[in-house]
Amino acid sequence: MTKLPNFKITVSTSEILKQLRDEKPDERTKRMIASLINKSKALINPKAIVKEFKITRKGKDSVEIRKKLKIKSSNVAFLLKDCETVTFFACTLSSDFQEKSENLLVSIVVDAIGSVAVEKLAERVNKVIFEKAKKKGFKITQRYSCGFADWSLDDQPKILKMLDASKIGLKVNKANILIPRKSITAIIGWHK
Repeated sequence: MTKLPNFKITVSTSEILKQLRDEKPDERTKRMIASLINKSKALINPKAIVKEFKITRKGKDSVEIRKKLKIKSSNVAFLLKDCETVTFFACTLSSDFQEKSENLLVSIVVDAIGSVAVEKLAERVNKVIFEKAKKKGFKITQRYSCGFADWSLDDQPKILKMLDASKIGLKVNKANILIPRKSITAIIGWHK
């Protein structure tokens, strides 16, 4: 298990406007977004954890990881068809990234800031995994997250347990949604 160093994550007004699909914002909107980005800096405390596992069994519609997790997903099975090793990771902004506001626009913008920030964190973790695999002579697959397409969220608690993700403050609610909300788990395969 590797607990990664804290990364500094910053977001820009232009990134938030892109996330919100606002192509022609007025100056007032830009100032409001910049102000909310500044206020949100205190909420962004990025943490990540990664761990490598051997694939113990592969089938057409499933993959088994070290006899600890059987992923029933044809998409994941296809993604990992040429892989013998995988890396799981979890990353989080480490806070309940919700603006307590009566203003719907403010809440939407703060949510967008959190979404952009956690995605940038996941990209940084992905790059660390890529560099590690490259040094060992491997390539990596794209990352794939639990809950996407045919991979059931029921596997989310097992992933957190395998990663010991409580060390970075991650847990799931009764619906297997990650808490804090602005968090990501993913699997990446290693292949030659």
